[in-house]
Amino acid sequence: RIGNAETDEALHILLKGPSILPLHCTIRLEEGVATLYPALGSLCLVNAAPVDAPVRLSQGCVIVLGKTNMFRYNDPLEAADMRRSMTESSRKVSLMNQSLLSQSLSDL
Repeated sequence: RIGNAETDEALHILLKGPSILPLHCTIRLEEGVATLYPALGSLCLVNAAPVDAPVRLSQGCVIVLGKTNMFRYNDPLEAADMRRSMTESSRKVSLMNQSLLSQSLSDL
């Protein structure tokens, strides 16, 4: 559970900032799959796309909660699999794309 200090519910992550609801969203890990469940009316973006229904998270997803809280999802097992399957050139392109995505979200 993720939210702000205005809730009576037990939170795992407490956030501050504009547009954070008392219970903003929940992230569940079930059978190795992480899913973000946004609360009704919450401002949640995954890879710059607004989310209003449950969405699966994958390695490197950029998650924005409210207007100012940005996170990158890390799945150690998925990251290790990706590293094994990447060539040097595809690794450089991937890093460049991640950098560009972070820059494009900086003004939210």
